[in-house]
Amino acid sequence: MSETNDSITDRLIDRASGNESACATVEDRRNTERHPYTLLVGLVLLDENRELLPPLLLRARDISVEGIGLSSRGPLDVGKQGVLQLVRSNGNLALAGVEVMHCRYVKDLEHIVGLCFIPMPTGFRTEEFLNDQGRLTLFDPLLRSNLRD
Repeated sequence: MSETNDSITDRLIDRASGNESACATVEDRRNTERHPYTLLVGLVLLDENRELLPPLLLRARDISVEGIGLSSRGPLDVGKQGVLQLVRSNGNLALAGVEVMHCRYVKDLEHIVGLCFIPMPTGFRTEEFLNDQGRLTLFDPLLRSNLRD
C-alpha cells in the first residue's frame, strides 16, 4: 500500500517544523525527492536588525526533506532567515524556520525561490504567532483558501 501525497507532505512538514536543520550542501542539494505542494504559504523574514518584516503570501511549488520551492513576484535576498507558515492536509498550521538559499528571475515578474529548513531563527518566538487561545494565527487571511471544508 503506497502513501498518499498528503501523508508524505504532512511528514515533510512535521520534519520541517522540528529543530533539525535539513540544509544540504551545494553538492547534494538535489539528492532528496521533491513532492508536489502547491498551496499558499506565509513567510515572515527578518531584516538586517533582526526585526520582523511584514508577512508575504507566496505559492509553494514543491517540498522535500531539506526545503521548499516557492514562486514569488519579487526577489528575496539570499541568506535571509525567517519563518514559514505551512498548512497540513487536515488544515492544521505549522511553523518552520527557513533560510533563502537561491532566488532567480524566470519571466513575467516570477522568481523561483529555494528555502532550506533550519531551526527557528534567533529573534522569533512562537508566542508571537499565537492568538489569545494559544492557537497559531494565519499570517495572511488568504491562507484560509488552503483549508478544506
